[in-house]
Amino acid sequence: MSKSKPLNEYNKNTNNGVWYLLHIIAERAQTPELMRSYAINFRNLCQKLNSCGCEDHCTMMLEQLPPENYFHILDEDGIPDGCLRHSVECHNLVNKRLNKSQHSYEAVKKLYRSKEVPKPCTKKISIDGELSDDKSNQNNHNIIKRKKNFYLVSIGE
Repeated sequence: MSKSKPLNEYNKNTNNGVWYLLHIIAERAQTPELMRSYAINFRNLCQKLNSCGCEDHCTMMLEQLPPENYFHILDEDGIPDGCLRHSVECHNLVNKRLNKSQHSYEAVKKLYRSKEVPKPCTKKISIDGELSDDKSNQNNHNIIKRKKNFYLVSIGE
């Protein structure tokens, strides 16, 4: 049996997954509660990035581009998409600093709204992990509970 790599060797390989997660959360953030959750979770993520030396860059970027400034933006169909625009702008800033390619908002929107992107679970999850079939809230979006500055969020389609 082969040994696992030390965790610090995985840091560089997690960036794509982090951006994928942020873009998915951002695209689904179409209610005020989920927009606030996106902003809180992005800031929490910045605080956790100290192991790769990215915390200062991330914190400064969010100071310059507060997610809340994007909450009012709607796409051409009237769908809230300010958080997605924010995540794309932030991702492009990071890529520019790292001399990597940048992507247009339209290309990212098309990708993350396509049927090929896996849809997240749409069931409410309680703090103890119990699933609920309660469909009482619109689009089944709900921030469940706050615990130590992290939110458990169910994201609907």
